[in-house]
Amino acid sequence: MSANRHVLSISTANEPGELARIAGMFSARGLNIESLSVRPAENPAVSLLVVVTQGQPKRVDQLVHQLRRLVRVSRVTRLPDNGRVEREVALIRLRAAGDSSLGEVSKTMSCLNARVLDSNSEEILIEAAGSANQVAELLSRLQPFGTLQVVRGGTVAVEWSNPSNCDP
Repeated sequence: MSANRHVLSISTANEPGELARIAGMFSARGLNIESLSVRPAENPAVSLLVVVTQGQPKRVDQLVHQLRRLVRVSRVTRLPDNGRVEREVALIRLRAAGDSSLGEVSKTMSCLNARVLDSNSEEILIEAAGSANQVAELLSRLQPFGTLQVVRGGTVAVEWSNPSNCDP
């Protein structure tokens, strides 16, 4: 993991414009949002955001301080590198070249947390879940089969005291 890569967990009011206001804070600090996942919390009045960004720690510290001052933001947490578990989901469409393709693709996927969702005589649809590095490794290994489309979801992360037990 890069020393300048930061994962933030943010709880805010689930209201129109809140995401735009938070994204604007990143822009104002010269930080790019590399990944963003948003969902309603157990309490539907609250949205939970997981944001991945790159930047100097001091600049991110300033951003966190400013985010905490926003009226509708109730919590901002920097998830520590050695105290979190992250996952990304990807859907991958591949060309199928006969019956042997499915077997070869399955062998390639076996150790990378991926599975075939569906297949026909022309295409294979794969679902993968893992760290961003694991998904990138899978995509690299599947490239020779003829990738038609890749859709990657944003990173989700949770603070966890012993992440080594969670890595596949």
